[in-house]
Amino acid sequence: MRALAKSRLMLVCSRWFIAQHGKPASSDDLSKLPTLSMARPGNKYVWQFIGADDAEIEVPHTPRLATDDLSTLLTAALQGIGIALLPDAAVRTPLADGSLIEVLPELQVAPGIVHVVFPSRRGLIPAVRSLIDALVAGFEAFDGQ
Repeated sequence: MRALAKSRLMLVCSRWFIAQHGKPASSDDLSKLPTLSMARPGNKYVWQFIGADDAEIEVPHTPRLATDDLSTLLTAALQGIGIALLPDAAVRTPLADGSLIEVLPELQVAPGIVHVVFPSRRGLIPAVRSLIDALVAGFEAFDGQ
């Protein structure tokens, strides 16, 4: 296993969504607005954040759309269907071009770590070694932007 990068989650929505529903001013507003989420077992959807004062904040919500496909979640956010909690790598370009807006940036989620997992360094075939090297280079370039 090799760590490639840290991954941060961000709350985002489209400009059209803001025009229709207004921009949330606090975590309390999130429960009242349409949301999008990765599917979870059961019907309990709760976002967990760390606030500006390091207080833990739980935001229960009922997603308008729950899916196990990150691409579908991103597309739904871009179409203005709701507010989504998405990885920074997935929203970098839409944030840069203004298609998405970060909401409540003071609410943070503990960062995750992106890993590449492989059976063993010993006897690693060249194609797998090349893939690992390409992933390492790609994530280093991505972090440098």
